[in-house]
Amino acid sequence: MQFRCKQSGLVALAVLLMSVGATFGDEPASAPNFRGTYSDKTMTVKLVSGFAGWTGTVKKGETEFIITKATTHGAKMTGKFTHGADSFDFEATLDGETLKFSTGGETYTLTRANPPGNKSDA
Repeated sequence: MQFRCKQSGLVALAVLLMSVGATFGDEPASAPNFRGTYSDKTMTVKLVSGFAGWTGTVKKGETEFIITKATTHGAKMTGKFTHGADSFDFEATLDGETLKFSTGGETYTLTRANPPGNKSDA
């Protein structure tokens, strides 16, 4: 009986530690790294990881939008970007160096400017 009680305690501790990690949004070590600048001929998306989630900018033409508190789940990111009082939902998926960025019924296929590990990537 003593062994079962200790084993149950260890299981409970493991579950608690996993739930705390999930609460803070920790991604597994194999999760893709979204950080970087992605672009095509019409749009540029810059993503930065922060304490409150992912932030960054979306630039289309001369208009720049602000990304705040985007979250990731594996290779998928969801969030909002804003310009003034206007707010837009987006969803992005990362496959290697390609970011598929979807918003307003349109999907843009963007390529990372400087892959991770490249010292010129800011």
